Amino acid sequence: MPYSIDIRPAQRRAVVRGLGSADVDETVASMRELAARPEFEPGFGMLVDVRELAYVASFDDLIVLRDIFGELRESFSGPIAVVVSDLLRYGITRSISGLTSMIGVRLEAFRDEAAAEAWLTAETAP
Repeated sequence: MPYSIDIRPAQRRAVVRGLGSADVDETVASMRELAARPEFEPGFGMLVDVRELAYVASFDDLIVLRDIFGELRESFSGPIAVVVSDLLRYGITRSISGLTSMIGVRLEAFRDEAAAEAWLTAETAP
């Protein structure tokens, strides 16, 4: 799979890294895999680093992803910080952020991992 998943229960965090090429089906499969893992609990913060992922989601893909987030909303109830490599992917991630905010999923786009980590820390503080 093009996505590696590292769940850190002590930090209440999941780190997902995308490498190489992927498509919407592989992305959905990874989302379902993460949601099904018993050590991943609702409310965990997520750092999703896709700077090395070649996949660029189409508008149709964004609708599929919005629907999957809606289906798995309980699993993805914590904040999600997505780190991207360029302005195109930043804009696409902002689009999915807008689509998912309407269903209660907090997803933000970042160009810098440190800024993403700082946001996650603030969003998951007790």
